[in-house]
Amino acid sequence: MPYGLSNALRLTGRDQVFRLRAARRRLREGEGTLLLANSYPKSGTHLLDQILLAIPGFTTWDDIVSVQSLSGTTNTREHLKWKLATPPPGSVVRSHLTSYPEIRELLTQRPWRRFFIYRDLRDVAISHARWVLGERRSYLHPVYRDHMKDDDERIMASILGVPLGWPFASNVSRGNIGQDFEKFAGWLDDPDTCAVRFEDLVGARGGGSDEVRYATVRRILDHAGVDLPDEDIPRRFSVQALDPSTSHTFREGRTGGWRERLTPEHRRAFEAVAGELNCRIGYPAD
Repeated sequence: MPYGLSNALRLTGRDQVFRLRAARRRLREGEGTLLLANSYPKSGTHLLDQILLAIPGFTTWDDIVSVQSLSGTTNTREHLKWKLATPPPGSVVRSHLTSYPEIRELLTQRPWRRFFIYRDLRDVAISHARWVLGERRSYLHPVYRDHMKDDDERIMASILGVPLGWPFASNVSRGNIGQDFEKFAGWLDDPDTCAVRFEDLVGARGGGSDEVRYATVRRILDHAGVDLPDEDIPRRFSVQALDPSTSHTFREGRTGGWRERLTPEHRRAFEAVAGELNCRIGYPAD
């Protein structure tokens, strides 16, 4: 059977499974509030997920909803529709969803409380390069592993992207980091989304501020519609209680780590493709 046909059948079968799960969930459990831990990849999904899971009454849903799969395939609207319809009420759902109108419309079909975490894109580029090299399931992994001589070249690829046809005859490609983030940037201005910075959630242990962390947690709780006394926040949401060091993003990149890691060549390339955008979202050039 040709690869294209077999792949299409596999994806159709996968979507039918989610359609059936969604129908069963509606019959058994009805509707109820869900929390969406959405992010631009490598910006702190795990950290946001941990904080939302520390809110009383919510539990994890052991899957992730993403516009693009690890294989590089762009998921269809129907796939996203049925997958978003599957988690039971009270779930915290991790996602990498762009801010396109079609996605926003899908999120009106259930009572989602939406959250979006973002980060200085210079730190994201470093984290992305490390992640791709270590993640064998990523469609970019063979290119980063076999066709780039060192980490400097990999970071540059995470900034500038991977052009179609390189390596020779490859059908793998990725836009530059500015183009890629623009697909998600609309969440920052969305009135129904609580957008938070990674740097505001890491606390003093990650190079930030515990005071800012707890104030940001309060904003998250308010958006989730949860009334929790101020004195309970440090106990439930301290870095020690949540242990974000289990996150690859937290382990590999403290706040502002790009200052030590990016070369002058990296910085010039970044400013050319994402400098203005990064400044617009709150991270001016140093």
